[in-house]
Amino acid sequence: MLFLKPKLKTIINNLRAKETGVISMMGYPQLGGGVIKSYYVKKGDKVMWLHKDDFDDHYDFLFVDNAEFMKKYPKNAVEWDYLSFLINEYTAMSNG
Repeated sequence: MLFLKPKLKTIINNLRAKETGVISMMGYPQLGGGVIKSYYVKKGDKVMWLHKDDFDDHYDFLFVDNAEFMKKYPKNAVEWDYLSFLINEYTAMSNG
């Protein structure tokens, strides 16, 4: 479980979520894939299912209340694969 602070935002791993596809041949390590496609997200009283395809649409919902974060990580410069990193950065910047 990952937490966004302040404002009691929570991101919870969706245990039933599918992962992106992987390629593995003859016992060699897998190439690509393995990224979880959705999380349950709670911000205040609102709970939503955040899917990889909807990340751009809900980016402001998650992070807009931290202007410093939005300046450093604008919506058009981030990817779903870095969601946990973004949460960590948001939390660190919000807690000063």
